[in-house]
Amino acid sequence: MDWCCQTAKNRFACRNTYGEFLVAGHVPSADEIWFFSGFNMAHRGDYTDVINAIRSATKVIEQIGISNFKLSEIGCVHFCSQCGAELRTFYGSNGGALRDDAYVNEMRQST
Repeated sequence: MDWCCQTAKNRFACRNTYGEFLVAGHVPSADEIWFFSGFNMAHRGDYTDVINAIRSATKVIEQIGISNFKLSEIGCVHFCSQCGAELRTFYGSNGGALRDDAYVNEMRQST
């Protein structure tokens, strides 16, 4: 696999188990691949099962009547924050090595 930098590789590899991520996935509303970066701040002692932790916390927060509590952030990005590579140019319009539709779908539902 070709990566624009080690940081991009690490953020993709650790997307399910660590706080920061960089990933590409299909966006049905636009019918194209977008690149996303962000962070997850809810985790267990060893940073596992991040998405389930977010969902569990959301249920508890809703039960006590809080309507807005941010545990994660996801945003569309065009450039690598570490090396500055233009992601669509480097990885291609199909997302290349950063492609993980399932992860993007899960994150879009969790935020």
